[in-house]
Amino acid sequence: METDTTLNHHVLLTSLGLGGSPKDRLESKYHLEGKDKSFSAKSSVIALLKLLPDDSAPTKVICLLTPKAAKPENTDLQALESDAEKFKVPLERVEIPDSLDDAAEYLQTVANNLEGVKQITLDVTLGIRHHAFLFYALALFLEQFLRVDVKGAYYCFFEKKEGKFFDLKPSLDMAKWVHAIAVWKETGSLKQVSDLVVRQGQELKDMSVYLSTGLPIETGMNAGALTGQIKKGERLVEKSVPLSKKLETELEKEIRGLSAGEFRKKEDLVLDETELDRQAEIIDLYFKTNQLNLAFGLLREWTVNFLLFHRKEQTSWLGRDRRSHVERMLGGIVKINRPTRGDVFELVKKGLTKEQEEWAKRWDGICQLRNQLQHHGMKAELFKPDGKQVKNRKEDWDAREKW
Repeated sequence: METDTTLNHHVLLTSLGLGGSPKDRLESKYHLEGKDKSFSAKSSVIALLKLLPDDSAPTKVICLLTPKAAKPENTDLQALESDAEKFKVPLERVEIPDSLDDAAEYLQTVANNLEGVKQITLDVTLGIRHHAFLFYALALFLEQFLRVDVKGAYYCFFEKKEGKFFDLKPSLDMAKWVHAIAVWKETGSLKQVSDLVVRQGQELKDMSVYLSTGLPIETGMNAGALTGQIKKGERLVEKSVPLSKKLETELEKEIRGLSAGEFRKKEDLVLDETELDRQAEIIDLYFKTNQLNLAFGLLREWTVNFLLFHRKEQTSWLGRDRRSHVERMLGGIVKINRPTRGDVFELVKKGLTKEQEEWAKRWDGICQLRNQLQHHGMKAELFKPDGKQVKNRKEDWDAREKW
């Protein structure tokens, strides 16, 4: 059957069960929770469409029907078709599987019939009970994969012969939050989180870019500014989202862990033990999320920071001259400690202390891996993420309290 594709921009998707007795299909009054406007109709589906604001109301109803629900004696279907004709609402019927085991076929059938849809409103009032769960999965699929904007998900509760529609959309929003935080913890990316926050979306996007490109100081500055806003009472998660306080607490905890405090200029940041630990936790995050290019890149710089800290150069640690001096010292002992190139070098090598040999091996291993990754593997040697070199450096890093 051909349909007018212009009507598919925003559809109201519903499903029907087997219907009740004819007396149950009398006209009833309906209203949205928290709204004064009411609408009387035989079909709750049409009532919902008419109660939604004119500028955001669906232009068409798609009704999912099992073979049994599609029978003419179904009073819910009779009421829907009657009101659709009465109020001139375009209605499309879609037959779906009858079996409880056909969830995959059900979702595929529905998805096939939503081609061209940009926005969708869900009504889970009248369908078979397990369809509400399938609608939930469908909504997540539509938003995440087909980029369909789910405007609302409604259920009608009857009380004293009047129907009241509740919007279940906040439950979908909570699922997106849980997914976004899981992605952050698994990958280190704040992109999904930044798309959901109330007011600080751009700040979080910036922090995500800093973190994903291996810039710990910029990350710390941004997180510090966000932490300051949170202390002033700025919300990150809408109150309407279920468990919003729990989600917000989890997010605040993560942001505080990245914070380097509130300061305006990078040179104002003092390299103390707290700052070293904060940067180390970011390196741990990169290792945990298998971002080895960032892990070894920052590990090289952290090693320089570590030595500058122990040289009491805690306020000038970002100066190029100071950093180059430490790098040259490390490079010098690496050259001495490398395989013999003659008796003279062997004698010099024997002059290194055991601790200097360990530092030479450490710096050489870190730099070799860092260079191989930063040059994107442009050398004959094959890089192995689970190779001996990586494992040795990771084990040494995990035991850094012995450095």
